[in-house]
Amino acid sequence: MRQLLAVVLLLFALRLADSQTYNIATFAGGGMPVNIPATTAALLGSGVIAADQAGNVYLVNGNTVLRWGATSGVMTLVAGNGTTGSGGDNGPAISAQLNPGGLAVDPAAGSTVIQIYCTGLGAVTNQPATGSAALSDPLSWTAATPNVTISGAAGTVLFSGLAPGAVGEYQVNVLVPAGASKGDAVPVTIQIGGLTSNTATIAVQ
Repeated sequence: MRQLLAVVLLLFALRLADSQTYNIATFAGGGMPVNIPATTAALLGSGVIAADQAGNVYLVNGNTVLRWGATSGVMTLVAGNGTTGSGGDNGPAISAQLNPGGLAVDPAAGSTVIQIYCTGLGAVTNQPATGSAALSDPLSWTAATPNVTISGAAGTVLFSGLAPGAVGEYQVNVLVPAGASKGDAVPVTIQIGGLTSNTATIAVQ
């Protein structure tokens, strides 16, 4: 299996360093980026990249998430329809509107921090102008702190507010409980203002 030593985004191409040979090769960059060899895929250069334990590489490309298959070398669409927004709950991931600011692909673990992106958490401090992105300094915190439940246990919320650099999108940083159940579909819910979100799932190892 090919092991990744590093993945680097250079303008509109992705390059990797192989941990066994230390050779550097371009593996993505070129024409339309879905269901074609990755070396011909046109990339927008967001800089948000993650690799899983099998060597597959995931990257944010505009308002979509793409996957480069380590075995096939083909770029496929994982999530997003190319439109900025937050619509598409409870439907196919590739039909959803996205405005991704981060990316993680391997399972979480107890006592690690995950980031949840969502909408509808209410008023915030340092409210940005309508249509403007939230700032990272100062942050826009929610007026109330939500309760995040992971596998029936309360997670510790470290931040809850507007996602810096995004428009109308909230970010919740939460510490996964040390005793959280392990599995590929561990339930997660958020409660705020007497309302409970739909149930999402995460992988916990």
